[in-house]
Amino acid sequence: MTVLSQDPIIIYSGGYDLLDYSCEFYGVADALHDLPVNFLLIQPWTGESEYNASICADRVKAMKVKHPSHRLVILANTYPELQYLRDVGVDAIFANQNMLVHRDNYFPLSGVTKSFDAVYNGQFLDFKRHRLASAVPNLAIIGYNFETAYARETYEHMNKANFLNYSPDTGGRWLSPRDVNLVYNKSCVGLCLSATEGAMHASMEYLLAGLPVVTTQSMGGRDYYFDGRFVFWAKDDEASIAKAVHALKSENFDPQFIRVETLRKVDRELTSFFEAIGLLFGLNPARLSTDLRERWFKVHNQANDKLMLHKDIEGVVAQARGIMPI
Repeated sequence: MTVLSQDPIIIYSGGYDLLDYSCEFYGVADALHDLPVNFLLIQPWTGESEYNASICADRVKAMKVKHPSHRLVILANTYPELQYLRDVGVDAIFANQNMLVHRDNYFPLSGVTKSFDAVYNGQFLDFKRHRLASAVPNLAIIGYNFETAYARETYEHMNKANFLNYSPDTGGRWLSPRDVNLVYNKSCVGLCLSATEGAMHASMEYLLAGLPVVTTQSMGGRDYYFDGRFVFWAKDDEASIAKAVHALKSENFDPQFIRVETLRKVDRELTSFFEAIGLLFGLNPARLSTDLRERWFKVHNQANDKLMLHKDIEGVVAQARGIMPI
């Protein structure tokens, strides 16, 4: 969780907070019960259905009953999601969360040899559909959720792929952003293979590292920053994915071009986001957008990734109360 403003109090929460009653969000909310706090919450999964939106609405309503002085604003990843949330009474604004990915963590490196035809970075859960990449030669796989049965099954089915941080015998290990960026730079293409999820932060990481992307059609918002000049939408079958990887690999894209064009879109969206926050809280949009922009990039310079700075409840509460500077 990260305090973005003390007046008014605005706290960004990047965990899957409304879904997990044991997470730090609820502890912070309880500790700040007496203060008017504005929480900005990301969506962990698509809200593009009445059912998913209604689940979010139920949690928000429960929080409002418990903490009437708090305002919860959901950051929607797509405009259809925004409409679904608003239709069930959820306070929401459009802010595709891939703009949160730290641009300084993922970038093109010079002098790195391309060792992999493609890379797929995704948790080992079945919605990620790793098997669609089975026909891609020289495939790199980065994963997490190592203890799932799906992880072992994927490893056994795709035994010719390069699993860079997992095996059933040794388990898994987390890679640092620096290590992940190096893998991206050793790869020719980034893969996005799920049909439904949230924004998929790895899709933005690929682009910031200068990789062209092969993607399936999807719901959830990962395609918001995609550009048809260096992104190819493939059919949901192994042969189509492999063919698309071969085609993009042959294009020899300039990594800096992909990165620059992506950041052009991100910066435009950030400006709109800051202005929307100003309007949302009835404050001077110019002042708040300027202050929030400065704070945003200050946090990004200090955070590991995705705008996450303070992990301890005590630090967040102290900053929100003005006891500690932000």
